[in-house]
Amino acid sequence: MSEKMQNAPIYYALAQVGFNTVAAMAKYADEIQDVFRKEGYTLYDIEWRNELQVNFEAEDGDPQFNKFKIWHFTKDDRSSGFILAPSNLTFHTTHYTDKNRFIKDFCEGFETVNNTIGLKHVGRIGMRYLDAVLPQEGETTEDYLISETSGINLDIEKVQSQNEYVFKSNLGPFIEESTLIAKIYRANTFLGFPPGISPGQLILKNKFQEYNKTNFKHAVIDIDHFSEGQKEINGTYQLEEQLNYLHNDLKNAFEAIISQHARDTWT
Repeated sequence: MSEKMQNAPIYYALAQVGFNTVAAMAKYADEIQDVFRKEGYTLYDIEWRNELQVNFEAEDGDPQFNKFKIWHFTKDDRSSGFILAPSNLTFHTTHYTDKNRFIKDFCEGFETVNNTIGLKHVGRIGMRYLDAVLPQEGETTEDYLISETSGINLDIEKVQSQNEYVFKSNLGPFIEESTLIAKIYRANTFLGFPPGISPGQLILKNKFQEYNKTNFKHAVIDIDHFSEGQKEINGTYQLEEQLNYLHNDLKNAFEAIISQHARDTWT
């Protein structure tokens, strides 16, 4: 998480901005794709998704599925890409380098979309980082995490566990209120992704790929920080300011979770 870490444990990161639904998004997709293609996001794919909707005012109350398109624009090396939906834009990467580059790439992509469809408001801005705790020979996950995250311990083997912490803040520079959710997963399985997260066409860095194919004891630090509130958007500088604010608290949460051994190993 620290920008100074030479062996950073980040294996996936995303940033997302939500906005009022653009029902005619398909009309703009070709134009957006052409700009992204020229910027190096040459792989293009369309995916259909289902969204569950329940009308509690209806007599039967039967759930219905709303089918909608999303568009993937991905670098040819599959290191990063954008996902465009009718109500949000996501930038994700499996080859994270540093905060400044990450935020810059996302803001440039948002500008491409905004210049095409002309957004007036945004309603959600968020960042989420996944960090892999991969013990080496003679180590355990507990060597990398502070003792307060260990949870309940018994005299029998712990197979898996999950800790979750939720924090609130109202100090955002653009959207004031924000929520930070920090989770620590411990498991004896392959390195994967939490529910609701998919790397899509992206591939992991080489140093993580071997852990994606076999079962082993490890932990994942999953920190999600997002702000919600309808705000008029006048430029990408507002998005950049909010993302820097979100990242600062996200980084502080990461630093509060890891041990000194982890810092020494990853720096």
